[in-house]
Amino acid sequence: MIAQIPWLTTIIVLPLVAALAIPLIPDKEGKTVRWYGLGVALTDFALMIYAFWHQYDFQSSAFQLVEKYPWIPQLGLNWSVAVDGLSMPLVLLTGLINTLAIFAAWKVTNKPRLFYGLMLAL
Repeated sequence: MIAQIPWLTTIIVLPLVAALAIPLIPDKEGKTVRWYGLGVALTDFALMIYAFWHQYDFQSSAFQLVEKYPWIPQLGLNWSVAVDGLSMPLVLLTGLINTLAIFAAWKVTNKPRLFYGLMLAL
């Protein structure tokens, strides 16, 4: 049996982890950071499209791609994410807008590491 891939958690965590790696990228002028940020945003958007195209049932109005993990069990806190018919297009729209915003801000030269790190964390 193939393990279920946690698509939503991957879509959320990928840009956050990638943003943490930006200070480690050797780059003086910000060019490598730009391409890195755009690559991560495109990868995340592609994962969104793939997950919703192959794993989402457009005929169902119930929560789908449901993930629930205990986070701090002593306090009863859980990590729970899911999408339904209303939130799925909004998740895709967020991925598209973030990718387009990184592309549109291509000429940012003032603190590019901070800018692209915050764009990915957004």
